[in-house]
Amino acid sequence: MPQPVVASDPHVEVLTRNEHAYKMHTLVLKDEQLKFIPGMSKLRIRDLLEGVLFGNLQSIFSHMLHQMGLKLPQGEAVVINSFEELDPTINNDLKSKFNKFLNGGPFSLISPPPEVPDTSGCLPWLDRQKPASVAYLGFGSVSRLSPNEIVAVAEALEASKVSFIWSLKKNLQAHLPKTKLNGLNARMVHDEWEIGVSVEGGIITKNGLLRSLDLILWQENGKKMRENARKFKQLAEKAIGPRGSSMENFKALIDIVSRPKDA
Repeated sequence: MPQPVVASDPHVEVLTRNEHAYKMHTLVLKDEQLKFIPGMSKLRIRDLLEGVLFGNLQSIFSHMLHQMGLKLPQGEAVVINSFEELDPTINNDLKSKFNKFLNGGPFSLISPPPEVPDTSGCLPWLDRQKPASVAYLGFGSVSRLSPNEIVAVAEALEASKVSFIWSLKKNLQAHLPKTKLNGLNARMVHDEWEIGVSVEGGIITKNGLLRSLDLILWQENGKKMRENARKFKQLAEKAIGPRGSSMENFKALIDIVSRPKDA
């Protein structure tokens, strides 16, 4: 019996199975939009990681993506860490390409990490601030800031006079190689979901961050972004509820993996 396949990114299969897409990097500019993928027309080729549609397509990473694209359709089910209501167009397109396409997340809400003691006193301090007046900065576990970018962030926060909480691991305060932020996530956050702003050129600068802070905290567009973020938060919570889409998909997955092999 074909086994379920778990994919970390719902877009990988479409990009890697499309042989025409692999050849496009020699024919088009990186600013070309991904109009050949439903729901991703606002993204550009250069928003993707190198090795997907441009760069060294003979690399181990590129080869791995291609093999994933070939194997995913063979699985009885493909499960991703997302929820259907986040990207209905992409979700419907991928449902048409697999035997069973299941959104089973967000995992962070279904199985939240254990609480960590607030040794820094951030929460009591945050309770004393005015609503929507504090900037939270967290760059995740994938993106890495260069030393120059860390300095730019610190200078921008100081110059802005904005109250903030910055989640920064100690090891990120050391000398780090200069890398760019994930362009795919930035484009979706800025253009598709409209819940944030992207970093110009993928590199953080003092002036660029100052403009972003001003837009998000004080401008009308920032108010709309916060409203959109609250909307997606509510949709995510509904999806993991008793009759939510992710819970129903999780039940379907349990049914598949627990089915007798000779069924």
